[in-house]
Amino acid sequence: MRRTAGGFKVGNCRAGSAGRTRSAVQGQGRNADRTEMDRNLKAAMVLIVAVLGFWAWTGGNETLAESSVREKPLLRAAYAGDVETLKALLAQGANVHEMDRMGQTALHHAVSLEAVNHNPEGNHVACVQALLKAGAKADQRTADGTEAPLYGAVHNPDMVEALLAAGADARFGMQHRPALIAAAYYGGDLCTKATESMRLLVKAGADVNAQESGGFTALSTAAVYGCPGMVRLLLDSGAQVDRRMQNGQTLLEWVKMAQGMHQETLLGAGWKQVHADNWRLLETAAAQAGRAR
Repeated sequence: MRRTAGGFKVGNCRAGSAGRTRSAVQGQGRNADRTEMDRNLKAAMVLIVAVLGFWAWTGGNETLAESSVREKPLLRAAYAGDVETLKALLAQGANVHEMDRMGQTALHHAVSLEAVNHNPEGNHVACVQALLKAGAKADQRTADGTEAPLYGAVHNPDMVEALLAAGADARFGMQHRPALIAAAYYGGDLCTKATESMRLLVKAGADVNAQESGGFTALSTAAVYGCPGMVRLLLDSGAQVDRRMQNGQTLLEWVKMAQGMHQETLLGAGWKQVHADNWRLLETAAAQAGRAR
């Protein structure tokens, strides 16, 4: 069309419309770029905070576990018990199944007693719960297939409860050592918590008479390393006191020998009373078993 009074050519209208469309598209592209940049910046900030926090926390003195997670932000946050950073990383798409060079996942590090001891202010239980919610496998084995998270968690019944609720096998812990026997090694200040973990494991189907390499059971281990409450729980749950070890000794013979060696080489005088209490429980149970026969 030609120009008319008060009007324009159609060609000019089309050119103007096209120009405005290009400007709008370019503006949308710039907005999308800015959104992507903001997203990447937030992700980078999460990583930077995790790295700086871990560096300050370790003070430059790394254990083997610490060094193995140094370049793995999610695993590092789990080890530190830094649940806020861990959740932020998960929200950014971190791989919950990622392993370190030792073949351990974030879940293995979150349940570790070493990790808890290195950062007592951390919320490792919340990290365990967050990882499970994000899809971590409760029975995830290490790369060599020898250890499940339950093995490392027995020092804390809240962790054990979360893992069992998520489907962990109460009968397994580590190759050649069930979780129940692992818990029996925790005496002293951790004995009460470990006993509660054992209660949860037994309720979930753990075999109270299972043996580790050498023929040791949870009962024989608890009698030497554990506390009377632990021994009593195992006896009440059906642990056999009248069985023989693989070396031919009866459980009572082995416990008496091991208690004596343990008091002299590893433990203080306070353990003598603990051992005496444990021994009385075993003797009473053995006498009752003998009368039952």
